[in-house]
Amino acid sequence: MNHLVEFYGKCGLSDEAFHGFSRIPAKNVFSWTIMITSCVQHNHGHLGLKLLRQMEVEGVMADDFTYSSILGAFTTQESLDQGKFVHACIVSEGFGHGAIILTALCSMYGKCGSIELARDAFDAMPCHDSASWNSMIAAYAHHGHEKEALQLYYQMWKDGVRPTDMTFTAILRACSSPDALEHGRDIHAHITDGGFGSDIVKTALVSMYGNCGSLEEAQQAFQEIYRHDIVSVNAMLGAYIQNDRGRDALQLFGQIWERRLEPTCITYATALSACSLLGAIAKGKAIHMMIIEEGFESMNVVATAVVSMYGKCGGLADAWTVFNRIIVGRDCIAWNAIIAAYAQNGDDQMALHLFKQMEKDAVKPDGVTYLNVLLVCSYTGSLEDAHGYFDSMVRDHAIEPNPRHYACMIDLCGRAGLIDEAENFLKKMPFEPDAVVLTAFSGACRLQGDIARGKWAAERLIKLDPHADYPYIMLSHFYAAEGRWLDVADVRKKMEQNVKNKAGRSWIEVDDKFHEFVSGDGSHPRTREIYSLLNRLNDEMKRLRYSPEDTIDEGSKEHILYYDSEMLAIAFGLLTVPPGKQIRVFKNLQVSPDCHAATKSISRIVGRDIIVRDSNLFHHFTNGICSCGNYS
Repeated sequence: MNHLVEFYGKCGLSDEAFHGFSRIPAKNVFSWTIMITSCVQHNHGHLGLKLLRQMEVEGVMADDFTYSSILGAFTTQESLDQGKFVHACIVSEGFGHGAIILTALCSMYGKCGSIELARDAFDAMPCHDSASWNSMIAAYAHHGHEKEALQLYYQMWKDGVRPTDMTFTAILRACSSPDALEHGRDIHAHITDGGFGSDIVKTALVSMYGNCGSLEEAQQAFQEIYRHDIVSVNAMLGAYIQNDRGRDALQLFGQIWERRLEPTCITYATALSACSLLGAIAKGKAIHMMIIEEGFESMNVVATAVVSMYGKCGGLADAWTVFNRIIVGRDCIAWNAIIAAYAQNGDDQMALHLFKQMEKDAVKPDGVTYLNVLLVCSYTGSLEDAHGYFDSMVRDHAIEPNPRHYACMIDLCGRAGLIDEAENFLKKMPFEPDAVVLTAFSGACRLQGDIARGKWAAERLIKLDPHADYPYIMLSHFYAAEGRWLDVADVRKKMEQNVKNKAGRSWIEVDDKFHEFVSGDGSHPRTREIYSLLNRLNDEMKRLRYSPEDTIDEGSKEHILYYDSEMLAIAFGLLTVPPGKQIRVFKNLQVSPDCHAATKSISRIVGRDIIVRDSNLFHHFTNGICSCGNYS
């Protein structure tokens, strides 16, 4: 009967397992342990705890395996106190020193985010096997302690303990950033040399390379997987999303049924992210219908992804409808999705109203929530409100501001002409300024004509990332403002040597087909019509005395302004989208001030509503006015 219960439990047949368990006349410790294990493995930890208490009432003593099983029920920070209570029970029963229990404690504390207690359990072990090493490495990797995870991994090799698949899946997670790519490649060599190339490990390699931005290596690892399951496909979908390859992700998503695989909630959420990248609202709606048919919309992670997709595609009404259907468990992530949707689409009042409603519903905001709110303040120029939110974030919720929070405050101070206050924010950060912060500060200095501090920020930016074009452009501008033309020429020369510009791409969906344009490209079949229309618009703007600010080079103004990828896509939309319908263009970079001003003029000239979503937000152009209030 014990083995029958264990069989049903491992197959996920909880009702049958309970039925068999109830028929055992004299349950021994093995009977209770396998039933508790089944509950924990199938996310019924509360039932496992209930069984543990009932077991004690019936006079059956738990052993190491029983306690190690129940500890697996505690996997979140919210369940940490329960885990500590069970730990105290274990110690009182004299079971706190065995390797099995200590490994389970290490794993439990690691999953609950208590890294110090996890390390205490690890250090208390007289000797370490692969399971204990795996638990501690996974704890470090899961909570962002990549350096410690790598140190432990290399120490494991030195101590002669053979890694397992679990070791590699854990340590590869610690290598999931561009800075750790070389470590990831080193571990990949260990995997290959040691003959550890299981499909589980190769799937972890796909995720690692995708997160590191090395898409070719991710694709290679994916191709080497012997038998693809939905987990490996999800990993490849995620890699495509991480590298802005939405079309490739949707193409792979379409192959899932050909591969005879069943999509999971993660599959659908990732496919929706691809639609968000592309602004493919028609495809997103089709996937949404599939989600409803499969019954996945009731799962909050999927419903939140649907809300986010509609928001990023400009479908606010649909985003609101789906959000309102999330009745039970409307968590912080769901609120963040709907607040961001309204903020990105220029409805600042609704975004702030939703934030206040979130607080009324007693949902605790996180750093992402406050970032959305501060971005709204940036769009509206509300410095006083931003100060209040920034202080509340730290004072009331103990949320440590990250560089993007500081960048918002610096940007707002710069727009208000308070450069000294912007610099104070820069100085009081508890970390070195990164590219996001320095970009905001240099932009503020340029806006207010503070050449000295602007040059300092631009020079720091060049040291941080010598291959980005923005710092050179800014430094060139500051030198030009001082009349230092030789220095301007020198900066331009260094820019040409070091910078490989990210191609500006814009695309528009017409009749369920994407039309993509690259700046200066003339390969589209209707190029002649597009350029002819742009020339006519150019003449009309000149007649209206429209004159964009020259931000780069006088000789290239015409090319940048009228033959930018965004301009090509807008012109194509004017040619193909029926009158009365909005023209929706999506862009991979931030819209330039010149193109922003030109699009405002075009919307007035042609009398059409034009929507442009750039890398920051939506710009709704109507009759010469943009919803962003010139926040380009």
